[in-house]
Amino acid sequence: MWIALLLAVASSAPEAKPNSADEARQIIQRGIEAHGGEKQLEKLSQNWRAKVRGTKGSLKITCEMVNGAHRRSRVTMTLHSLIPVDVTVVDNGEHAWSRIAGFTNEVTGKDLAEMRDGQYRHHVRNLVPLLHEPGFDLAVLPEITVSDQPAVGIRVKSKGHRDIDLYFDKSSGLVVKTESRVLPPGKPPIVLEQILSDFRDFDGLKFAMKVTKFENHKLSSIEEYVDIQFVDHIDDHEFDKP
Repeated sequence: MWIALLLAVASSAPEAKPNSADEARQIIQRGIEAHGGEKQLEKLSQNWRAKVRGTKGSLKITCEMVNGAHRRSRVTMTLHSLIPVDVTVVDNGEHAWSRIAGFTNEVTGKDLAEMRDGQYRHHVRNLVPLLHEPGFDLAVLPEITVSDQPAVGIRVKSKGHRDIDLYFDKSSGLVVKTESRVLPPGKPPIVLEQILSDFRDFDGLKFAMKVTKFENHKLSSIEEYVDIQFVDHIDDHEFDKP
């Protein structure tokens, strides 16, 4: 059954246009310019803080995010149910931990691999690495409609990672959708679609303040950035074991 589900997920992916790497790079370059240029996009790989609110079904979530250079991160969230639950996830670049309702465990094995794959998706979505780092194979995808507007797509392949499809609004050049495959440990594979919207200008950087997520084409969650601040420094202790 698991193999059948995986084959169904794989077969649903659109076919990429062969020998289209140069065309894909042109689409990426236009996307970089639309988002404010390389210098502005590189801020997303540096130090920043954000406040986020969201929903997952009937569950409401509030969250504070800290992002540091060298792919370090700390996410502190509260799940607002009948009994609120506090969750903290920290990754210092070498080790990762999760703290749920006062109990801390190190993230290892397949859970850690899936966390790292999520970081890779964010790295790719920043666009700049696709033009300057080795190891990416790029190809153009068929045009689709995203949020009632035409969008051009590219597929990103890299050894050791699952493919990621990026879609750019045909008019503005902004990244408005990503699609990838997620393999939650112990669960069937998922097609994860993320629709990006409500773009705002932060000192020249066009940033999507709303992310609507679909799992296997069904709405799973909505995340809205309440605030984001780019800062010069974040203390190392913020990435200590929680």
